[in-house]
Amino acid sequence: DWEAQPIIKIGLLTPLTGIDSDKGRELLNGGSAALSNYPEIDGIPVELMVEDTESSPIQAILKTRKLTNEGVDVIIGPVFGGPTIMAAMESNASGIPFLAPTATDVGIPLIGPFVFQLNQTPVAKAEALADFAAGTLGFTASAIIASEDTWGDTVSKRFKQEFEKKGGKVLSAEYFKPSGNVYNYNEQIINIREHAPETIASAESLVVFGYGNTFSDTLFIKPDLEIFPLRLKPVDTIDCVLISAESKEAVRIASQIVEYKINAFFLGDSDWSTENISEELVLILDGSYFISSMNDQADNLGSSYFKDDFRLKKFELLSFVERKGYDACAILIHCLAQGARSPDALVKKLATVRDFYGLSSRFTIDPETRTNMAVDFVQLKDGEIVKVYHNSASSNNK
Repeated sequence: DWEAQPIIKIGLLTPLTGIDSDKGRELLNGGSAALSNYPEIDGIPVELMVEDTESSPIQAILKTRKLTNEGVDVIIGPVFGGPTIMAAMESNASGIPFLAPTATDVGIPLIGPFVFQLNQTPVAKAEALADFAAGTLGFTASAIIASEDTWGDTVSKRFKQEFEKKGGKVLSAEYFKPSGNVYNYNEQIINIREHAPETIASAESLVVFGYGNTFSDTLFIKPDLEIFPLRLKPVDTIDCVLISAESKEAVRIASQIVEYKINAFFLGDSDWSTENISEELVLILDGSYFISSMNDQADNLGSSYFKDDFRLKKFELLSFVERKGYDACAILIHCLAQGARSPDALVKKLATVRDFYGLSSRFTIDPETRTNMAVDFVQLKDGEIVKVYHNSASSNNK
């Protein structure tokens, strides 16, 4: 039985020691920054109660139990999936609202009705990408290159399913082993060319012998891969290529696709719009679309509460984890300021969050799945990153 206390206690679980300590300190930085200007809400003092999960799922359980015994009203954290899942189970069993700010594991809110997931899952991103490509842009033919891991496999399969459900066709889905040192994606790109419909040859073009788009329209049998791309005829029958990979690896893949003369738009599911790779992007990816990873809106709900404070205090919250920690606390303050204090009231208020603009992204909580379904896109255009509003899932739930 919940009773109002003379202080609002927000629990923050974060790994301050152990293998994940760097990310843990970032989460703490973000949460502390958001609460630094809100020592009280409606005259009630606010306290951030921090517990170190020590990068351990077991400690995540024990520290969650400690926070619930100390009477916290809500819990945020930790960072990665394993400890987050353990903490969410314990918090839900105690009837305490729980916000997972950064974990991307599919199905975390299924743990129970008190659990919310603020970071987009690969399923949510893949569905938004398919809807954007087929519905908004009108693309009908696509290809995929994805990392050979759980994330890449999930994005690839769900994108294909949703894209073809909307009348499109995925011509080829290729995988590579992410190692950070792979610079050659010849096999995957050749396979994409092989599966592409033939581009209509010009009248003076010679006949392609046997291999369709794989070889140039100048006949030769065994290509030298060093000069191979230079002798290929362009492929213009693929609307877009979805690249599911880490940023720098994705840039290398896209660069090779251009070299292999596949003329298509690129779609990106990860943080491709970071400043450290923008110069590379400008050179080869003009016109491409990416899921927005850093929000820069200044005049929307959420921003009006926190962006001015953020800018005036010049918080240097540059990392994704810091911004997610900031946003998790910002959303909580927003709900608490509207009078939601009891666990049940907080759960109900969190489920009504719509188009809340934080530092990392826009947030729209689906009331049934308790996940953030808001996905926005940016386009790289003439050297600038231009925001492109899109989110059918959000508008359907307003």
